[in-house]
Amino acid sequence: MSALGTRDLLGVALRLTLVQCTWNEAGLQSAGLSFAVAPALARVHKEREALGLAVLRLGAPFNTHPYLVGVLAGAVLRLEEDGAPDEEVAAFKRGTMGPLAAVGDPFFWGALAPASTAVAVLVTLLFGPLAGVAALVLAFNIVHVFVRVAGVAVGYREGPMGLHRVAGWLGPSRTAALKVLTAVCVGAILAVVSSEAGSDAPKWAGLAMGATGLLGGLVVTRGKPTLAMFAPVVLAAALFIEVLA
Repeated sequence: MSALGTRDLLGVALRLTLVQCTWNEAGLQSAGLSFAVAPALARVHKEREALGLAVLRLGAPFNTHPYLVGVLAGAVLRLEEDGAPDEEVAAFKRGTMGPLAAVGDPFFWGALAPASTAVAVLVTLLFGPLAGVAALVLAFNIVHVFVRVAGVAVGYREGPMGLHRVAGWLGPSRTAALKVLTAVCVGAILAVVSSEAGSDAPKWAGLAMGATGLLGGLVVTRGKPTLAMFAPVVLAAALFIEVLA
């Protein structure tokens, strides 16, 4: 019978939202990770000495993509509950930092953030700034919160193998699909702006040029989330203008 229930795992996921708050150059994310799993570890290790050793193991320097710490935390809890040797737990943490970051960075920063902001700008132009702000918040956070919470459960249920499942959710095909969505949205944005400005250019031409230009830009910048930096500014300006109007 598992030592941890749904409530325990949700508690870990909630605490992991603060994993970056204690980031420092010595331990990186290790203090945040220890804080997140400490109550769950206390349920796994009933003896004070065993609990203390488990917390000390988590004190080694650790850093990866913050949205994917959950699956690692869940897997660590499974290893601890199964009585895995200390070195196995430590080696698992060391060996998964880089791969998790390599999966999370391209998906969240290079694909989801630009796609969410492009969708938000398009929604702003069509339905107003308040709708655009809501679209930005929902489009990005529905995905990232799901990965955070479900990752803890999958990691705990499947152990180290859970990392493969979560990585599959964020695979190259979905990253590429989000980049295409970004290109289409930007093309649509150009078409809407062209139409509202009274241009004689057909809307489909604006769509095609925008999509082609953005896809080219994504290739040149290797997926750097340029739109993620500028779209919030556009949304804020539109909201400010709406309030003053």
